[in-house]
Amino acid sequence: MSHLGLMQVMASWGLWVSAVSLLLLCPRKNLSPLGKGWRSWSVRPVGSSLLVAFTATGICLSVGLGHWPAPRAHDEHAYLLLSDTFAHGRLTNPTHPLPAAFESPYLIFSPTYSSKYPPASSLFMAIGQRLFGVPLVGVWLGFALASLATLWMLRAWLPPRWALVGALLATAHVHIAAAPIFSWSNTYWGGSIAMLGGALLFGAMRRVMRRPSIVDSMLLGVGLVLMANTRPFEGLIASLFAAAALLAWLIGSNRFSLGRVLLTLVLPTCVPLVAGALLMGVYNRAVTGSALRMPYMHHEEIYGVAPLFLWQSPKPAKQIENPRLSEYQNFWAVRQYTRQQTLEGYWEGFERKWSWIYRFYLPLFWFYLVPLIPFTWTNRWALFASSTILLTLGVGALCTWFLPHYVAPLVPLWFFLVTSLFRKAYVAFRESKLGRAVTIGVIVLVMMTQAMVLPLGPDKRDRFNWERERCRRYFESQPGRHLVIVRYRPGDDIDDEWVYNGADLFGDKVLWAHDLGREPNAELMRYYFDRTTWLVVPSGDDGRLEVTKEYTPWKPTSLQ
Repeated sequence: MSHLGLMQVMASWGLWVSAVSLLLLCPRKNLSPLGKGWRSWSVRPVGSSLLVAFTATGICLSVGLGHWPAPRAHDEHAYLLLSDTFAHGRLTNPTHPLPAAFESPYLIFSPTYSSKYPPASSLFMAIGQRLFGVPLVGVWLGFALASLATLWMLRAWLPPRWALVGALLATAHVHIAAAPIFSWSNTYWGGSIAMLGGALLFGAMRRVMRRPSIVDSMLLGVGLVLMANTRPFEGLIASLFAAAALLAWLIGSNRFSLGRVLLTLVLPTCVPLVAGALLMGVYNRAVTGSALRMPYMHHEEIYGVAPLFLWQSPKPAKQIENPRLSEYQNFWAVRQYTRQQTLEGYWEGFERKWSWIYRFYLPLFWFYLVPLIPFTWTNRWALFASSTILLTLGVGALCTWFLPHYVAPLVPLWFFLVTSLFRKAYVAFRESKLGRAVTIGVIVLVMMTQAMVLPLGPDKRDRFNWERERCRRYFESQPGRHLVIVRYRPGDDIDDEWVYNGADLFGDKVLWAHDLGREPNAELMRYYFDRTTWLVVPSGDDGRLEVTKEYTPWKPTSLQ
């Protein structure tokens, strides 16, 4: 499917959401008996869940099967490595005696071979890989669960029919569902599991405040664990706001005794928290050798030079044997940081970060909803949601890097705000047929036009990853096992990285390695003496891909 076809697919799902919203919001007296029965069914928990599950599954299948993703970003490859590791039944992998040939951004090779990222998103990918042979099915599973959890959360914040409208808006949001780069249903960046954690946290928080229960409190704890294992920093901010709200409720409420609060809130919440902390300790120890050292921080100790926050100072340059990775960590990443140390550079960085955020979450007419959000602040929970989102975005402006999926735990709150805005307008005009029609029309306009932001033609940024994918499929189809040495041309984009592998650097059919020069290449080939060695030079501006079979560093070739 071309990107034009992708636009048509998302326009179709926008039409579906618009039609369901119309049936939910039009006056009941205008519905036929069949329509009234359908609406009564659709606002019940089972009916709403089935509608959201159908929408999420349909979007995943129609987008994914027509536009199967090839990993592009460093992050995607790092998550896929972790998925492959879990699918092999391991927490981490043995390191390699020649790690420099395989080093690429966001991987660690000491004391074990693994990814720097938290494990939750990759666990879902591993389920898909283990059961169906493809990690993308695990991505779909996470997306569907995040959509259902958002519905569950919104049912605690809004009336049932508006909760369903909000959940469908979230599920069919064009960039969350189908963006060419950052999509949460059709790339390996992650986002859905953090969104799932946020929905569980905020949905359980509101339910506990109404009537504490063991199940809701445990789900609150599960949400915290999921955020800690996807987006720990942004999840911490969300957790602090939720904790403040719960504390204020406990102080101001006289309905429940201390004993009941302990038994129905504190202890049940601690069960998944303690279990999660223990499992995280086991995982950390397996990967880094210390239960208290997360792989992310371990990676920063080994490779990190540019700080994560703009107020921090850069570390001394790292001695990295792999020259391409050294350029990435010691120069490219540091330049991203130093550019933001002047007022002008900071403002440029701020504009870039804000541009990523608003273009992702506010396509076309979504953007014009933002100035209207303050009209919802007569509701204290709308004010709570707005404050949580704004503070997180404010802190993000002080980070060296800040991308749309970083705020995934807060996405359910954003859709609560948008739906609250529509509801407020609908209620304000409930006596006016024209007012109701305009409100419903705006929902239809927002959902039907958002697909127009998808590119009409192929995304040029996809060229290198599909070039790599075609090579990978070719090598996989050849008999025997293969070692593919990748040589980059001067000036090649540092982000366009070919050298990523699966969990087994000793047994995988195809291994990718960096060209480190004649002697290191010879040593690597002696280690993999039983493999066919290829030399690949990715296409540059001239679009010319060069592949040499039976490459040997001892004989000159046209590529040396």
